[in-house]
Amino acid sequence: MKDLILESIIIGVITSILGNLIFKILVKINNIENNEMIDEVLEKYKKNYFLQIVLFFTGVFIHLLLEYVGLDKWYCEKKCIADKCKLVCEKPLN
Repeated sequence: MKDLILESIIIGVITSILGNLIFKILVKINNIENNEMIDEVLEKYKKNYFLQIVLFFTGVFIHLLLEYVGLDKWYCEKKCIADKCKLVCEKPLN
């Protein structure tokens, strides 16, 4: 349980950082037209950290949901012995 909470917090922080960077990049790209509405939205979000909080909790809840549903274990692992490697999947894709 402790690991799940720590993983969720880490995923929330990563989601917040990446979402914030993508938001800033998209605003700079769109700012070519000098859109005043975007400037107002940016000022509003900068004052209360609303965007960062929303992105953080989005990451946390997505991680918890995927853990609960079991989709986070839906991956293949590469296992190697000497020079031979193969993929071992824990869950089938169908």
